[in-house]
Amino acid sequence: MLLCPCRSNMVFTYRVPADATPVVGGRVLVPFRQQRLIGIVVELHDRKPSVTIKPVLNVLDPAPVLDDQLLRLGRWIANYYLAPLGEVFRTMLPLNAEFKRAVAYRITAEGQLALHLAGLSGSSARSAALRKEQAAEFRVLDYLAAQEPAPGEITQVHTTREESLRSATRVSKLILSGMVRKKWLVREDVSAVRDATRTIKIALLKSDSGKLNDNQRRLVETLAASRGRVPVETLASSRSPANDPRHAGQARSDRNHRRACILRCLAQQAAAFAPRIRFQYGATGRAEPSSRMR
Repeated sequence: MLLCPCRSNMVFTYRVPADATPVVGGRVLVPFRQQRLIGIVVELHDRKPSVTIKPVLNVLDPAPVLDDQLLRLGRWIANYYLAPLGEVFRTMLPLNAEFKRAVAYRITAEGQLALHLAGLSGSSARSAALRKEQAAEFRVLDYLAAQEPAPGEITQVHTTREESLRSATRVSKLILSGMVRKKWLVREDVSAVRDATRTIKIALLKSDSGKLNDNQRRLVETLAASRGRVPVETLASSRSPANDPRHAGQARSDRNHRRACILRCLAQQAAAFAPRIRFQYGATGRAEPSSRMR
């Protein structure tokens, strides 16, 4: 039994494959409705369920990422703040315990037939669509058909990521959703564990010879001062005019001028609206301010 990061306190039962060894407090990748989610195992049992259950896709942790103490803490937080327990456990996971959500598409037999009929004389199923939408659908079918393996070739089912498909065919998600409803395409969730590492681009100084302009000379000097290796992000920030010593004085002067203008306007407004206070003696003999203005 496990909890998924959704707005519910329900636990869900999944079947554990024979070669999988999940642990309480560990993460597993499971199918959840039409997508994939990472769940936290909260109980292992051998009770036979009364309904058909789905299998666990992958066991992500051989050891618990949330021990018994953290599980108890998460339950207390959810109970005290009336928060979904699955969401609480998700926020308690380490940063590298997330996964990247991704969607992929593949062409179906109906899509292949529609593509074939469109290539011959135009498919009647596509005649009602707008001409622009019709051309977009044809681009998608043609692109996915080209990705399919050749007849007789033994390979696994090929899918194309949504971002790659949209970039190659220049179509919107609305077009793809419509093609899925027509059963020309199949949408699959191919979410997987996200790699927590990130790539840092490093600039290397190979040569400082040749004619250089001011910006190039400044970059070369920065690289030389750092033994020829500087992150590209740091190098790009050093090129901004704000970091240029020649512009620093002008920028400081502009800030001082704006500050002086603001103070002058505030002083003028204070002089125009502030009442002049005159003191008068009240019944107690103390000096009290008068609200009357001169």
